[in-house]
Amino acid sequence: MIVFQVLQVFSKEETKRADLVCDALGVLLADTIGSMHLSYTRKEYFYRELLDMTLENHLDIENEIMQFKWEFQPMYKVLSLKEQDQKGKAYANYICNLINDASKHTTAFVTENQILVICNYAQEEQMQEVIDRIEKICIQYAYSCGISRLFYDLSKLRLYAKQALQAREIGRIIDHEQPIYPFSKYAYYALLQRYNQEELKTLICNEYVRLKEYDRQKNTELVQTCLQFYLQGLNISLTAEKLHIHRNTLFYRLRQIEETAKCSVHDVECLDQIYHSSMIDLWRNKLFL
Repeated sequence: MIVFQVLQVFSKEETKRADLVCDALGVLLADTIGSMHLSYTRKEYFYRELLDMTLENHLDIENEIMQFKWEFQPMYKVLSLKEQDQKGKAYANYICNLINDASKHTTAFVTENQILVICNYAQEEQMQEVIDRIEKICIQYAYSCGISRLFYDLSKLRLYAKQALQAREIGRIIDHEQPIYPFSKYAYYALLQRYNQEELKTLICNEYVRLKEYDRQKNTELVQTCLQFYLQGLNISLTAEKLHIHRNTLFYRLRQIEETAKCSVHDVECLDQIYHSSMIDLWRNKLFL
């Protein structure tokens, strides 16, 4: 790392000149600082510092954020990429180059057995366009990809990098056949990671247990019907369309659900418990059964 002592905040032109000086000094000092870091851009080096931020250095790093904040756009997302087989590992640096070439507001680099991508944009639509391109790259080269929530505070980068990693790891368990895992889809499962098998079992509501047992014995689809009714906002037409059944068939199933679960299908709180119990049961089955 090359440190300058300056008397004022750099302008854009001064920063460009500082970059040139760093490049020149980097060559001269290669023997002492090591060649590995010479390829880092200033943004990449800064992101790496943020990822390693501790209580001891956080004030210095936050001061850097304030000094160079004009270089950054207001919105961020982090992507965690990982090869799905050994063959894909050889493409890591090439994939980083592809992503970095796609946009100046996207920085990709290899760290801790994964590729981290930081997307930094002024508009969410622009960011999503680039993420869509990155998803296609992941599919092409057999990489899985976890995506963090949108955030605005760069000092929280480490937390959202962890979130992207969680999304990828959980997604690989829940939806193994899919390569793209947004954290928004798996946030509830992240909360369940603290529980063991027996504790998870106690979180499942009785109404869900009754419906699942009825389906097992009678070979029916009451759980799936109940979940879709809840997800479609208790709308009869939308639920029937989603399940590809006639409205009268749906009415019949809803009566069966009320009789079996012993709750009203218009009791939103009960439906919410059944919905989340199904997620807990899925997580439990994936991990332990």
